[in-house]
Amino acid sequence: MYIKNETSVTGIEISKTAIELAKKNNVNIDIFHGSVTDMPFDQKLYDGIFCYALIHLLNHNERVKFIKDCYNQLKPNGY
Repeated sequence: MYIKNETSVTGIEISKTAIELAKKNNVNIDIFHGSVTDMPFDQKLYDGIFCYALIHLLNHNERVKFIKDCYNQLKPNGY
């Protein structure tokens, strides 16, 4: 899905209920079902990765892996 300025969005969500609610509310984006600790879900490189209210929920080792996984899926000069 492209949102407003043609930004393509992909999500990761651990809650199947949340994914179903998104679909019911016409949020038509690709959403991987699972935990960020199971990244990567694909081999795509992204221009930017946004994480909201998540890192504090992970233990130290999960945080380190998550940050590395995000970095490894960023395009050069990505955000």
